[in-house]
Amino acid sequence: MKKLQQIFSVIIIITGLIFITTFSSCSDDSNELPDGVLKAKVDGVSFISIGDEVQATYIENYFNITAKETTTGKQIIMTLHATSDISTGTYDLTVLSFDEAYAGAFNINENNAFVSNAAGGSGELTLSKFDLENHLVSGTFHFIAVRAVDDNNNALDEPEIAEVTEGEFNNVILSTELGGPNNSNTLSATVDGTDFDFDVVNGFENLGVITITANISDASKNISLVIPNDTTTGTFELGNALASYKGTYNPDISNNQAIYAPGGLVGNNPGELNLTVVDLTNKHLEGTFSFTAERISEDVPDVTYEITNGSFSVDY
Repeated sequence: MKKLQQIFSVIIIITGLIFITTFSSCSDDSNELPDGVLKAKVDGVSFISIGDEVQATYIENYFNITAKETTTGKQIIMTLHATSDISTGTYDLTVLSFDEAYAGAFNINENNAFVSNAAGGSGELTLSKFDLENHLVSGTFHFIAVRAVDDNNNALDEPEIAEVTEGEFNNVILSTELGGPNNSNTLSATVDGTDFDFDVVNGFENLGVITITANISDASKNISLVIPNDTTTGTFELGNALASYKGTYNPDISNNQAIYAPGGLVGNNPGELNLTVVDLTNKHLEGTFSFTAERISEDVPDVTYEITNGSFSVDY
């Protein structure tokens, strides 16, 4: 999806400014955007992100590209969470359902982003290159993003709008492991009485939440947790996609519709998440969890899975 990094040093900022100046002076010579660059206009103002400030990931039909403008800290984020393989083509950035979510977002300071799949939003992302062999992605985009809450978490009388136009990115490096599994991350759980240690565990922050996703490669299982990025230590109800704290279990990661969540589609049987260590500065979480996973789609078997003894220690 990853939301949301520390501001770079003065040296990096100066380097970025030099690159931008060079890029602008060469724009008359070629219409092709340099590799690893994302540019757009936000409400008519130029936005440029370069180098390590542009990151793209694709894993399990989840695509995310996050671009940060070094000089301002502002971000453009686009996410595609599909039910099938993502490839070249055009995607509507207003989709929001239990099975799929496509969105564009504009973030000013990591709080309460403008999003395109809210009421009044619109937009499209066109992927012109999606090269999994060479790990490169290119495309164009535009969207109107909306928010109903300001930076201080106050409800707005009228929604605010950010219009992103003329968006383009070229040959951005595409990671297929969410930036690579962190070897220090751990997650284990008991599923229907069988103990599992998940061997690929990642954490990332995006659009106001921290997502923990854990796979067992040889058993094709996945457990994911979604936690607000302003959380504290304590015990919380773990629910489905409508809850603030979310949990899911997938017994077969080759089938993206095989998603089971606490309480299923209705969400009337929440699980429990106990956060024992919350270090938002150093981006580290530890905790335990348990829930009864029920189907959220009628297209998969109507069975339940008991997830118990869950524990994790994750950097994100």
